[in-house]
Amino acid sequence: MPMAWRARRTKLPGAVGMPIIDTAVLTGWIMFGRLFKFFLLATVLVLLVRLLFSRQQRHGLREWITTLAQALLISSALFVAAYWLWGVH
Repeated sequence: MPMAWRARRTKLPGAVGMPIIDTAVLTGWIMFGRLFKFFLLATVLVLLVRLLFSRQQRHGLREWITTLAQALLISSALFVAAYWLWGVH
């Protein structure tokens, strides 16, 4: 099995005499922390929008965000199709 596929084991920086910790476990905790920060930020943004904008303004903002999301999905589909059809790199 190639070394890149195996979970590497390492010591934490500055952890003298500490047991060896599996980096795959650390990567999982780091990813959990990133997802937690993302959802916390999204929740705070939703609460701010609800607090600061009126109903009509929120409706307009929702339409704009929906249009932006559709444009991003379409452009990503076009890039995938271009890569698959023509091998654009």
